Amino acid sequence: MKKLLLVTAGFILMAFTRAAAQTETQTEVVNKPAQGALFVGPVAGFGNSWVGNLPGDVMFKSSGYAGVGLIKMEDRHWGWGGQATLSSEGYSVNDLGGIQTIKPLYLRVPLRAYYFFGRRTDWIRPNLYLGPSFGLKLAEYYTVSNDYYDSYMAHNSSYFRTLDMGINGGAGLDFRLARRTWLNLDLGFYQGLTDAVKDAPNTYNPNHDVDLSLGLLFDLR
Repeated sequence: MKKLLLVTAGFILMAFTRAAAQTETQTEVVNKPAQGALFVGPVAGFGNSWVGNLPGDVMFKSSGYAGVGLIKMEDRHWGWGGQATLSSEGYSVNDLGGIQTIKPLYLRVPLRAYYFFGRRTDWIRPNLYLGPSFGLKLAEYYTVSNDYYDSYMAHNSSYFRTLDMGINGGAGLDFRLARRTWLNLDLGFYQGLTDAVKDAPNTYNPNHDVDLSLGLLFDLR
């Protein structure tokens, strides 16, 4: 009888140990870092851009961009990535009775370090990002209107410098639409560090931009 009880107790202990091991393994699988995950997809944004230290009253100047984004996860929380976009920026000012708008078109490449909150299995994950941003001017458009004429536009003007550099950062939410598809909604800012405008007084005129962006990223693992 004692042997039977010992054997039965042994089988129960083995079963309990095996069940606990399976539960632990399943937990590790659910919560393990998504190391190596590579997300790529289209991104687009819309916002307001302006340039610092300009004469006149600064007005709202719509800005926008579209391109492709990439995020590579290093572990469950940290990742890095960037974008390659065509970005319409610039400024609009009311000076001496005339409204002057200059719109440079940049090939912009922001690089970013990401921190994602929560677990990779969550349906919604907040994130923060920060990094440098580089811009190459491809074209420029100049528009002015005043009491003498309603509107005048010049293509390929040269008020802005060819290269631009600054810092981009922001916060957002990632919505898991499917197992390998995420919808990204981000509120971001750009602070230029270089003198963007070739003005006669030679003042320091950095670019600024605040935008709301939307992206659809697919896991290519």
